[in-house]
Amino acid sequence: SEPVTLSFARLTTAPKGVLIVLTGELGMWTATNPGRMERHPNLARSLRLASGFTVSTGWVVMAAAFWSTHLTSMQLMAVSLLGAVIAYTQKSTERSLANMVACMTPPMIAIFTLPFTCGLDLAHLVGLWGMMALAVLFGLFSWSESNRSWRALSATTEALIAERETAREASRAKGEFLANMSHEIRTPLNGVVGMVDVLARSETDPERLRHLEII
Repeated sequence: SEPVTLSFARLTTAPKGVLIVLTGELGMWTATNPGRMERHPNLARSLRLASGFTVSTGWVVMAAAFWSTHLTSMQLMAVSLLGAVIAYTQKSTERSLANMVACMTPPMIAIFTLPFTCGLDLAHLVGLWGMMALAVLFGLFSWSESNRSWRALSATTEALIAERETAREASRAKGEFLANMSHEIRTPLNGVVGMVDVLARSETDPERLRHLEII
C-alpha cells in the first residue's frame, strides 16, 4: 500500500493544472468580449491565443500529474485526458490555424515526452507512441475537415450577403428612379390640368367643354 500511497501523493500537482485552466478561461472570457474585440482586435486576438495555450497547458499539467503516479489506471486517464484536449482543440479552433497550433502544442509535447518517464522498453515505447500519434493524426485530420467546412460555409454566407446587398442596391435605384420620374411627370401635368381647368371655366361650346372634361 505504501507505493500506492506515494503514487497518489504525486497527484498534488493536479490542482495547479486546475488553477492554470481557470486562469486561461478567464483570459479567454476577457478576450472574447465583443466590445474589446471591436475596440482592440489585435490585442483581443493575441490574448485569445495566449489564453488557449494556457488552458491547454493546464489540462496537460493535470494529465502529467496522473501519469506521474505510474499506476496503469491513472496513466490511462492521462492518455484519455490528452485525447480529450486534442478533440476539444480541433472543434474549438476550426476558424484559425494559429489558435489550433497554440492549443495543440502542449498536448503534442506531452504525448511525445511522457512515455520517456515510464522506463518502458523500446517495443512498448513504440506502441505507446503509435497509439498517441493516432490520436494526434485524428485530431489534425478532423481539424482540417472542420476548417474546410467552415471556409465553405463562410464563402457561401459572403456570397449570400453580396447578393442581398446587390438586391438592396437595385431596389434603392428603382425607388429613386420612380421618385424622380413621378416628380418629372407630375410637375408639367399640374400646369396642364390647371390650364384645362381655366379653359373649362370659360368654355361655352358644349362639345369643346365635354372634351375638356375628358382631359
